[in-house]
Amino acid sequence: MMGYLMEGLEIGKYMTQLYTDNMALLAQRWPSLANHIDEQGIEDLNAQLTEGQSQTISINDIQLSSRHNALEEAFFYRSLTTGNEYHLFGFGMGDLPNLLSQDKSATKITVYVLHADVFKMVLHYTTQQWLTDVRFDLQIITKNSSLIPLMNHPGLIILPADKTLLKKKLPNIYYQLETIIFTKHLNKNMIDAEHQKKYRRLETNNLAFLKKEQDVKSIFQVQVKEVILVGAGPSLEACQDLLHKLTRQKNRPLIIAVAMACKALLKYGVKPDIVVSVDVDVFDTVIPYQIAKNTCLVYSSRTDHKCIKKWRGQRYFTHLTEPSYDHFNKILPATRLSIFGSVIHPAMNIALAKGAKKIYIMGCDFGFPNDQAHAELSNDEYALPFINETVINGYGQEIGTDKQYRTFLVGLEQMMFVNPNVDYINCSRIGARITGARYLTEEM
Repeated sequence: MMGYLMEGLEIGKYMTQLYTDNMALLAQRWPSLANHIDEQGIEDLNAQLTEGQSQTISINDIQLSSRHNALEEAFFYRSLTTGNEYHLFGFGMGDLPNLLSQDKSATKITVYVLHADVFKMVLHYTTQQWLTDVRFDLQIITKNSSLIPLMNHPGLIILPADKTLLKKKLPNIYYQLETIIFTKHLNKNMIDAEHQKKYRRLETNNLAFLKKEQDVKSIFQVQVKEVILVGAGPSLEACQDLLHKLTRQKNRPLIIAVAMACKALLKYGVKPDIVVSVDVDVFDTVIPYQIAKNTCLVYSSRTDHKCIKKWRGQRYFTHLTEPSYDHFNKILPATRLSIFGSVIHPAMNIALAKGAKKIYIMGCDFGFPNDQAHAELSNDEYALPFINETVINGYGQEIGTDKQYRTFLVGLEQMMFVNPNVDYINCSRIGARITGARYLTEEM
């Protein structure tokens, strides 16, 4: 696929005939996109020729493709897919699109350009025969793009080099791609034989009990204007004054809290209206049974019914949207709440389903500011998860987090993205910045 490469610092300095030819093809089908590509500057890219048995280009020491056998690498990525429709995030050196153009069974192939400048550079040194193939579509990814809807597509391919180069340039897109990879791996593990056996046992044990319980859709009937969504993150401690101010209003917002946050809320003298608990292996110490009067409990259909029975108040169950709940939903159809790994997602789902147009987000940090995991709980009580990643907080600083927590952040951002007509307010800057939410000091 390689035309030729210029060595060392010469890469990206001169226009080539290959670039002229490729751009002519590009302009025929995507004229505005071609203009955007042509406007990119590539002189400052830290690009180098990397040689092995073959050649590739490295950007910031990251190879865009294999330097030994890029075609074999392309075959490998294709082998990870099924079906006849492809969604390719990243471009590499163009070997994979060129390979897919040879697939006569393919009906549609969408290539998502993650780096317009890198794409332009590659067009200088490679032949891109797929540009004339009408089955192909070409799109540019921006900071406002939402990729999560394609998470479960069988023809999804994410090229690692292109993804890695996004981390500092477009971190929210990088996080989305990481989330897709992580979630696909997690879902695969959760439908293995051992997990399925455990889930069937829980479902069998709960079935008779659930048939007498109320579906969560019942609480959607009463609509509200404003909600305070409370997570258990350490920033909740700094939200006490705002929490008291909002809850003392005549027509105060509805308070929806995850179960883990209730210890802190009760310490502050605040009683939630709805408590959400979806963990399968929930501990009695987490659910605040003492506040059951006039407070609703929303729980997962797999939560041990022996724990749920102790809630002497209104209770509502849900199946989560995670694929492993599909089987139980066929046996006992029920309303399903969104889940991207965290209880905060079904809590947000409830707020949106109740029609809230302003949602105050408290204690949703998706990281560990000051190396603390939960509000009003020491790390001795609930151990701090392993810190192996970072997220950017409201001050533009990196704070430690766990990859799974960052996945939770992306999941919440996705829910907000598909429900844009809501004023989301992130009430603290010490936790992760939430794309789509403003801070109190910022205008809509």
